[in-house]
Amino acid sequence: MNDKVSSPSASTSSPKGEPHSAFDIEELKRDMRNAQLVDWARQHRSQLIAAAVVFVLLLVGAVLWINKTRAERNTAATIYYQALSLVKDSDRLKVLQALVGKHLGTAYTPLAEMQLAHLDPQHAEAHLKAVIDNAKSMPEWVWQARLDLARLRIGEGQPAKALPLLQDSVGAAYEQLRQSLLADASSDPADKIRHLKLAQAAQSYDHALKQRIDNELQALEANHPAAGS
Repeated sequence: MNDKVSSPSASTSSPKGEPHSAFDIEELKRDMRNAQLVDWARQHRSQLIAAAVVFVLLLVGAVLWINKTRAERNTAATIYYQALSLVKDSDRLKVLQALVGKHLGTAYTPLAEMQLAHLDPQHAEAHLKAVIDNAKSMPEWVWQARLDLARLRIGEGQPAKALPLLQDSVGAAYEQLRQSLLADASSDPADKIRHLKLAQAAQSYDHALKQRIDNELQALEANHPAAGS
């Protein structure tokens, strides 16, 4: 009688008799990575704590800076509009001087300086320079301050000192005044006529200035016909 030989099993077993699934292997790898991460964190614990402290300090500093900036802006706005509401120039002058004296880093400081240039003519040049040099000044304020300072120097008989302020370009709304001041600063009739013509062709927002330009150009061309050709 022939004995039946049993065939070996098709599946292999682990040393413990249980097969390893792909899921078990991935779980094992994940546990190993987590263990390595925990070990790395333990070794660099002091650096991690220091980094966390720095982060918190930076966050607190940013919040304090934002609150300080907001408070300064609110304070400056209150003082500035308080000054504008005053009737007497002398009272307005004192309040605006107080605003500038507080050295608040807001756009209200150059605005106050522009007002002070008219209220405090003895120190107008210093006020206008402060507007020009202030990083918080809008381009329009800088253009106006440069033109006002140039006009001041021309009025003082210093056209040569006014010219550097008039060389840089300005917005279209300020070009007519710039060309008019360039004509005022020039001593050459042909140069004056050229700038007055450019002023005449520029956008006009000031009827009185436009009339003055027309009159000056007409008189120059009558007295210096060769210069206008």
